[in-house]
Amino acid sequence: MLGFDVPTFIFQIINFLILLAILGRFFYGPVLDVMQRRQAQIDARIDDAEQRARLADAERHELARQAETAAREAAALVESARNEAARERQRLLEAAKAEAAAVIDAARKSAAAEAQAAEGRLRGRLSESAVKIAGTLIRDAAGKAVHEALVERLLAEGWGIDETAREQLRLDFQKGSGQLVVQSAYPLAPSQESLLREQAARALGRSPESLTLAAHELPDLIAGIQVLAGALVIDMSVKHLLAELRGRQDSR
Repeated sequence: MLGFDVPTFIFQIINFLILLAILGRFFYGPVLDVMQRRQAQIDARIDDAEQRARLADAERHELARQAETAAREAAALVESARNEAARERQRLLEAAKAEAAAVIDAARKSAAAEAQAAEGRLRGRLSESAVKIAGTLIRDAAGKAVHEALVERLLAEGWGIDETAREQLRLDFQKGSGQLVVQSAYPLAPSQESLLREQAARALGRSPESLTLAAHELPDLIAGIQVLAGALVIDMSVKHLLAELRGRQDSR
């Protein structure tokens, strides 16, 4: 049976304590120091990693903020471009409408002017045709009778000029050849020539014998008579009356 040996037990305790002291001095200290340095390195790396993570997170947030800002700015630019394009499109549309309206207005005015000019030309041709037809009808139907009526009217009314015109006529007649020119659609009777010479003499303040009367037949007058004394022209012909009628119609 084993017995308990106190001295041995104490000796073993002392050896164990010595071993602990030796281990603590030469083994546990360096190991703990290495472990502490290792732990410090790990802690430093962890701090560095956390620092990097914080920096990365901050950069990520900054990038996200910048991306959001860029997106807002891009959307604003797109919206601004759309608005500008809409305004430009509206401006071009209004300009095109204005130009089209101006072209249409110019075309209408040109068409109206052309129509008016065509109407004027047509009216002129119709008036000219009407005058020719009227002259032909008068000549064919009652040319001689109308002629005699116009000559008698001229002889009945006389020259019908005021004193100022009469004085000017005298001066012009003195400077000229002193010849009285009479043009008629039909030949004048001697009594008609004599009466014309007497009226001219009274108007000019001269004797009938001092006047030379040159009578000419001019069928273009259709009917009636023209008297030329210096610069004075007395026209009592159908041709002249139709020309006046045509002029009044053209001026309407």
